[in-house]
Amino acid sequence: MKKLTLKIFIGVCVISLIIMGIMLCPYFYIKNINVTGNGIVSRDDILKILELSESGKTNLYAFNSFSGEEKLLKNPYIKSVDFTRKFPDTLEVSIIERKPCGYIPYTNTFLFMDDEGRILDAKSSYTTPLPVVYGLDFSTFTLGEKLSVEQPEKLNIVVELSKLMKKYEIIENVVRVNVSKFDDIHLYVNKVDVVLGEFTDVNWKIGALSEIIKKLSPDDKGILDISSHDKIPAFSYLT
Repeated sequence: MKKLTLKIFIGVCVISLIIMGIMLCPYFYIKNINVTGNGIVSRDDILKILELSESGKTNLYAFNSFSGEEKLLKNPYIKSVDFTRKFPDTLEVSIIERKPCGYIPYTNTFLFMDDEGRILDAKSSYTTPLPVVYGLDFSTFTLGEKLSVEQPEKLNIVVELSKLMKKYEIIENVVRVNVSKFDDIHLYVNKVDVVLGEFTDVNWKIGALSEIIKKLSPDDKGILDISSHDKIPAFSYLT
């Protein structure tokens, strides 16, 4: 029994020495870091968050991926992250980002919202053409969290509309969304007021709008009524 215990002890010691040797051996220090999937969060910012560099100061197998994931997920734009170690000195960081799908005016800023209703950022201006959303009542927000509004159904409508506009590839054509009234929802495409009416048959409505947009010119001004699936969309020109 004593001999068996001694053998186990020696075996544990040998394994510990091997692991320690790997941890201390410069051959396994990280010298290459490949970051993929990022477009909004820069590679430099990701490495800064992870406190990593390619200077060969961090051991590939000593790197704590759980801690790294926790740090990166604090960034509102990062939805998920996966780490892969490649022998002997390469770390691959695979990122999936959240993308803004609209802007919500708030005091002197615009809140960048994704298609889950999460607030990703708050800036005084924006450059990417996406709808500006009106009609949501709220008093505060937290970056990275879903916006808490007085009438959650309205946020759900905005989220579903965003997904459909992305599906039909018109989200960059719509400049404004107004959900102030449940039974009188409006989208705006350049100078055209698009009347959706109630939140019904929305897949058909957005699909129809995507086809009509192809025939509109940037100078067209008027009201497009697609509020009912039972009648032909009607366009009234305004001067």
